Amino acid sequence: MDKKLDNKLSVQSKTQTFQKFSASGIMLTVGIITATIGLLAIFITVYFDLVINFASEKCQFKIDNIFLNIAFSVISLGVLYLFYRILPKINKYILLAIALAFTLILGLWWVNLIGFKPISDQSMVIYCGEKLVENDLSTILSPGEYLNRNPHQLGFSLYIMTIFRFLGENSVLTLQILNVIYSTVSTFLLYLICKEIFKEETVQKICLLLISFFSIYWAIFSVHVYGNIPGLMFGLIAFLFTLKFLDNNKIYYLAITGMSIALAYLLKSNYEIFACAVIIVLFLYFLQTYKKQAIAGTLLVLLCIFTFKTYVYKHVENGTGYSLSEGVPMISYIYMGIAEPVTLTPGWYTADVETIYNQSGFNKEESAKITSELLKNRLIFFTENPRYVWNFFTSKLQTTWLNPTFQVFWCSTPSTMMTLDAEYNLRIVSNPIIADVICGDIQKNLEQSMDIFQIITFMSAGFALFSLFKTGSLKETLLPLTFLGGFIFHIIWETKSIYVIQYFYIMLPFSAYGIYKLFTILDKKINEILEKSKTA
Repeated sequence: MDKKLDNKLSVQSKTQTFQKFSASGIMLTVGIITATIGLLAIFITVYFDLVINFASEKCQFKIDNIFLNIAFSVISLGVLYLFYRILPKINKYILLAIALAFTLILGLWWVNLIGFKPISDQSMVIYCGEKLVENDLSTILSPGEYLNRNPHQLGFSLYIMTIFRFLGENSVLTLQILNVIYSTVSTFLLYLICKEIFKEETVQKICLLLISFFSIYWAIFSVHVYGNIPGLMFGLIAFLFTLKFLDNNKIYYLAITGMSIALAYLLKSNYEIFACAVIIVLFLYFLQTYKKQAIAGTLLVLLCIFTFKTYVYKHVENGTGYSLSEGVPMISYIYMGIAEPVTLTPGWYTADVETIYNQSGFNKEESAKITSELLKNRLIFFTENPRYVWNFFTSKLQTTWLNPTFQVFWCSTPSTMMTLDAEYNLRIVSNPIIADVICGDIQKNLEQSMDIFQIITFMSAGFALFSLFKTGSLKETLLPLTFLGGFIFHIIWETKSIYVIQYFYIMLPFSAYGIYKLFTILDKKINEILEKSKTA
């Protein structure tokens, strides 16, 4: 009996060691990645040549003035340090109210000012939502049509359909106003997540200052109707209740996690990365505690994710008579992520996936076969040309992570819609502040400020993770693990700077902790100097 108990304890000790090693490894890895991004941001900025009637997505590179970037970063940290010194006197709920007000007011101001008209994929998912309202299904579900090609967009199209039916009108502005509301809720959720991870109130206050600045990103980005923003809100809800479960082991928290992450995944398939992070953390929690609630909760989350999406898709198939099992195969997006660039930067969109799907006669299996052969040949080429591979992925990573605006101004550019809609053109031209925000002096000043913000955020997050990685805490692992998932995903998948803005956002609590840690060290050094001067 004692031997069995000893064996059990030995196995449990090994799994706990594995759990701590895994959590520490994740945090250290992400610490290296974020610190490297912050360091590179001092030297390089990726930008886009924007004019009001044309939004170029061709990435441009410039070597920054390193001295000025360092100087402005130090000055910004100095100003932040002055705030840090008075933060104990400021009620954190005042800071929370400011962060929420900034996000809400700036967002509402911008979406109402510009009256943005979506183009490309955004306009297509809105079109699909309209056709679902009208029950005109052949134009979106027939072979070769948008939802036939892209069945992963069904969830967000159904969301748009629901909003339009509920309101009784097809209002793009309403969708954008809802985005502002979702961003505001996400602000509150990220604060609560920070509070769950870091109990030190000063860290929470610094995080609220960073979130307040990030409201500029959300304000400009809120015109982007594509599932990113509502999906993020539900993803953050899932994170919050996962962290609560890790505290008190109440399985009903994971029921909320499961439903929330299922909605996020349905709205935007990329939030599968959030779901994977939750599942991995719950698995590590089981290895740490051997509590049955961890396994039951994990199964509950998986059940919510796959049952909900399967039910929605089957319901639509049964109700419409159209199959949703076709479409561009996922392997095509992997190929696009490493394909030879045509007009854009390596790893960015190419029309190859559409061409292949057309050539296959809108047959998913045939399209996958064609893509598999192309992928195989591409990988052979990679093995024979290591220098090319280095240049390819270096460029891909830089264009993904070193644009300090994360394309939010690009998303708001009216572009070719100005030539297609005379009334819209008049609206934009008659209000010069719009052009100034998107591609004028305001944009340039904001981009420079965002560059400094990016440097400070990533470097301080890296510093925080270096400080914390030895603890192996699962609560501290969830957000870095999600960041790592997004980072790896966009190395192999199609990429854009805009695709990773949510991973930038969720690292703000760690940036706040890194800044707090830096300032406490600075305080200690100042006090030591003062003590020595007194005794001298």
